Amino acid sequence: MLVKVITFGCKVNQFESQAIIEALRRAGHQIAGPRDGVDICIVNTCAVTARAAYEARQAIRRVLRRHPGARIIVTGCYAQTDPWGLMESIDTNICVIGNDQKERLLNPKFSSMDCLEIYVGDILKKKNITPFSLHSPQGRTRAYLKIQDGCSAFCSYCIVPYARGPSRSLPVEEVLEQAKRYEEAGVREIVVTGIHVGFYGRDLEDAVSLVDILDTLTSRFKGCRFRLSSLEPGELTDDIIALAAERENFCPHFHIPLQSGSSKVLKSMGRRYTPEEFMERVNVLRERLPDAAIGTDCMVGYPGEEEADFEMTCEVIKGSPITYLHVFPYSRRPGTRAAGMKETVTKREKERRARALRAIGEEKKVAFYRQFLGTTIEILAERVDRKRGTVQGTSANYLQAVARLKVKAQTPQPNQIVKLVAKSIEDQKIFGEMIS
Repeated sequence: MLVKVITFGCKVNQFESQAIIEALRRAGHQIAGPRDGVDICIVNTCAVTARAAYEARQAIRRVLRRHPGARIIVTGCYAQTDPWGLMESIDTNICVIGNDQKERLLNPKFSSMDCLEIYVGDILKKKNITPFSLHSPQGRTRAYLKIQDGCSAFCSYCIVPYARGPSRSLPVEEVLEQAKRYEEAGVREIVVTGIHVGFYGRDLEDAVSLVDILDTLTSRFKGCRFRLSSLEPGELTDDIIALAAERENFCPHFHIPLQSGSSKVLKSMGRRYTPEEFMERVNVLRERLPDAAIGTDCMVGYPGEEEADFEMTCEVIKGSPITYLHVFPYSRRPGTRAAGMKETVTKREKERRARALRAIGEEKKVAFYRQFLGTTIEILAERVDRKRGTVQGTSANYLQAVARLKVKAQTPQPNQIVKLVAKSIEDQKIFGEMIS
């Protein structure tokens, strides 16, 4: 059968979709190209915002218009949190598989799966992590290593614990086996990821922590560089910072969510830190790793956020050593505690606040990039344009850079480390000349 897989959302969803595609191929199915017909379409959904659910519905309808006879299987976070609403919103029969039973797609027997079926249970009772794995990642440059799933934090605005269940960790031996497969496949960068990766190991019988598994990975697989996904401020321990400073293959790149610079708003959100604690952690990180990229997330328009709260967020961001910023207007999610709160910020005001914060973030990013002008940067080549004589890639500390070649005959292959001398900043990228 010709099968199409459409993916929305986070790095974990992307990793799981790749594992599903690999399982489909092993089962003898073909992955449909852009112009191929489609017998089966699997839509791996996100539910972090109302917009994400809307985009998933639109994608399903587009597939049905173009391939009216296709069988639709919807999985992921939207399928888990609102299966009946999803089915009612689509004017045809679809199969819905929640995250709690996503492993069904690793053994795809579509002939025994009807169009109108629902496989969704109580994910809050799930105790084990679904054993997704990859042997041949799509593209050898960068691959995701999912070591953890679920979240037990239950922030007031977040649907993720209800979509992914409680925190569950991949046993150490399985983490190392997946990393070994990647190394053997020629992967040069491994992104260690999860839904709440800082919780790694807390549910395992053996006493193991995130810093333990990072220590083992970076020491055992020295031919790969390791990049860590998002960590809460309280999870950025001195031990993790020290390990990053010690190991050359531990990318000096951290993403530490702030969400708000107001203690009042953070408390209402259920966040377990203060703005002062956030600042202390990122300042320690900057002191130990002067060239590190430090990203953060901020939410604007949370119920009860006043102008003074927003100004506090702006001041924290301006005064912090962050290097880039993701800004999200608050989006009401049914089923969360915040959904019962009265919204106090208009849509227009949310957009204004988001624009203002993004402008601060852009200034921070450009200022960080300027520090490297005139220096030599190493990037992992991701896209090579032989016609234009350019190589685009990412440095260990998350600089997006384009190397111009002096001699096109010296064009490197993707997945090679390339050195360039940084000359200018254009469109929030560093441009420079490649050096041998």
